[in-house]
Amino acid sequence: MLSQIHWWLMRNKVMCDNVVKRSRALGLKRVVVLAGANHRKYMQDIFKTMPNVKVRNINEVR
Repeated sequence: MLSQIHWWLMRNKVMCDNVVKRSRALGLKRVVVLAGANHRKYMQDIFKTMPNVKVRNINEVR
């Protein structure tokens, strides 16, 4: 079971890394990421630890 949790967390980390890497390579300033409910919390926490990445929920955007 712990192995499955480890790989789930690593999968989320890799997804976040790919979003940031590709966005920076394209010179993008804003990116919208749509994630399923099971990924959302993990990805938010990971994005918040990344330098120069700001996380906002759809409820916070006007």
